[in-house]
Amino acid sequence: MSSPSPIRNRVEPVMSHCSYYLDKGVSRLAADTGFSRSTISRLLAGNLSPSFALACAVTKALRRRLGVKVELFDLFSVDGKYPKPSACDAVRCPGCFLRKAFPPDAVDSNVKTPSQTNQPKEDL
Repeated sequence: MSSPSPIRNRVEPVMSHCSYYLDKGVSRLAADTGFSRSTISRLLAGNLSPSFALACAVTKALRRRLGVKVELFDLFSVDGKYPKPSACDAVRCPGCFLRKAFPPDAVDSNVKTPSQTNQPKEDL
């Protein structure tokens, strides 16, 4: 009998859209959800398939802090596919600082980098 496939998540890219979680994000999400820092850390690292209770608690915490109705299925997936193509779409981001702050391979594949948009870096 094969083991169930792990549940994938994109909690960390969604968290990065919330200034509250930019500093001490693991500790703050742990406090907001009632789960341990260790559990949240393993979830963000992809080393934990979350329980339904954890997935719901994380979704609720992110909704509250972002002020946007993020859906559970925009954060967690059994096959790596999500209803919205990027974390930015999931949180209705109009164009975030992620495009400037991180190299292309460190953010969602749907986030455009300066070279992909044909715009000078300083204009983004």
